[in-house]
Amino acid sequence: IDFERRWVLERENFNKVRDAIVGKGSFVYSRNATKKPQIHPLCRILACIRVLSYGSSADSVDDYLRIGESTTSAAVKEFAELVIENFESDYLGYPKEERLRRVLEYNERRGFRGMFACWDCSHWRWKNTPVSQAGQHKGRKEGKTLVQESVVGHDLYCYYHAFGFPGSCNDINVLERSETVFKFLKNEYSLQAPENWTVNGRTRDWLYFLTDGIYPSWAIFCKPYPRDDTDPKHLYFSKKQEGARKD
Repeated sequence: IDFERRWVLERENFNKVRDAIVGKGSFVYSRNATKKPQIHPLCRILACIRVLSYGSSADSVDDYLRIGESTTSAAVKEFAELVIENFESDYLGYPKEERLRRVLEYNERRGFRGMFACWDCSHWRWKNTPVSQAGQHKGRKEGKTLVQESVVGHDLYCYYHAFGFPGSCNDINVLERSETVFKFLKNEYSLQAPENWTVNGRTRDWLYFLTDGIYPSWAIFCKPYPRDDTDPKHLYFSKKQEGARKD
């Protein structure tokens, strides 16, 4: 628990990343010309995770890991490239059939039969926004932001994400530019369910996503009821939908 709290990463996932990266690029065991050991690969990995998890500056890890700013900056870039190289095919893209069945079974136990994942956008503050781009990145609240669009499962398994939309965009604007929507339209991603499922007497063969209320009323989106709806059944459904969406 303390490991996960400190590094914002489960130990199992950390071990998976470590095993895939150690021995590649600068993440190797080496000695300098005087036969003294160089920076240990685990120290480089921990420095990268610290910077990426907390948004820390490159020189913030020098105090306890004794790694310089330039070395950390280079390691973070290489770390990101290696993670993409080793895990992009598994974590960014449509799931394989076996995993899809496990996801559907889990969501059915939670009361959402036929649900695939959650689709949402989040705003990230951009502290040092260039003056020339300040207007288009003005977010809903104070400060300038960038928007990230993500399709994520209950276990934080990321199927798709896009980052860098201007903060002035809302979820609808981002959806209109979404590559995921185009992939569905081109049949690169299929929402065809492995088997038909029935809810409220209706049989369907398509999967759907949980979204918030701003998204359009498409067949693939399951939204909560409006906040001014006082029907007890609708209030109960909205509460359960939001709980599953924010897991």
